[in-house]
Amino acid sequence: MNLLAITNLFDSLNNLFTPQFLEGLLKVILLIGIVVIFRWVLFKILNRYISDPLRKYRVRKMISIIFFTVILVVIVYDFVSEYRTTFFAALGVISAGIAFTFRGILLDIMGWLFIISKNPVVVGDRIELDRSVGDIIDINLFQITILECGNWSHNQDYSGRLVSFPNSYIFTKTLANYTRKLTFIWDEINVSITTDSDWEHAMQIMYDVANDLSKDRPVIAQKNINYLSGLLALPKTDTYPEVYIKGINNQIELGLRYVCAPREMRKLQHEIRQRILEEFKSDKDISLIFRQTIKKPEKKPSKVITDLA
Repeated sequence: MNLLAITNLFDSLNNLFTPQFLEGLLKVILLIGIVVIFRWVLFKILNRYISDPLRKYRVRKMISIIFFTVILVVIVYDFVSEYRTTFFAALGVISAGIAFTFRGILLDIMGWLFIISKNPVVVGDRIELDRSVGDIIDINLFQITILECGNWSHNQDYSGRLVSFPNSYIFTKTLANYTRKLTFIWDEINVSITTDSDWEHAMQIMYDVANDLSKDRPVIAQKNINYLSGLLALPKTDTYPEVYIKGINNQIELGLRYVCAPREMRKLQHEIRQRILEEFKSDKDISLIFRQTIKKPEKKPSKVITDLA
């Protein structure tokens, strides 16, 4: 029985590896080898003449996609032209099974096609996807990879982790883009002072500090909004710093709102906080309130002493 099975296997292989099949296989292997060598040469040239990492990445990606498409089209065309009747008959039978079995992979490929055609995100964008924030460093056929920001590292600093998502998340998860179209975000700083402080002067100090350190950011942000208002239904928004009273409960809490680029939020926030502290320190009519967390000492269980006399 085993000998008969082995004999049938060799007969099937002999029928498969016909001279026409081997000739077609050799042509495909030669094509792949030529394309790989040509791609390698192009990459060497790019490394020599393009220094910008983002531009280099995009050109390399485009070349890889073009070469992959050429190889795929040639292989499919060669197979269809040789086995046309068998191909279309088999395609109709197995298409439903393929769609069900590989639905996740197909969704990822559809997501990739949507990304490269509609450009909801590109490499270099800062996004929030599935509650993870980071800068996109790679988009391939099946997944998006980001360099994570935040998490245990506060204020959008890099955490050092690479997080990958399937491309199908473009259709099924909420996507927030920090840098696409609108090139700025609003940040907020809260300061608490005592009720007997000169809160009007404190508000003026906070506004002056933010206005000075913001420089031309509000003007650039306003131009960005004016340009996009012709494309999107954006509400009229003031991009200059604003200071307002958030609440009074045995203290006065002041909020400062200003615009900044997403990647400079930490630095600008530090500069504004530092300047505000310096100005308040030199003003005797303003007293800050610092929130402190007091850790209560743990109660130790009392020792029970039993006198066994």
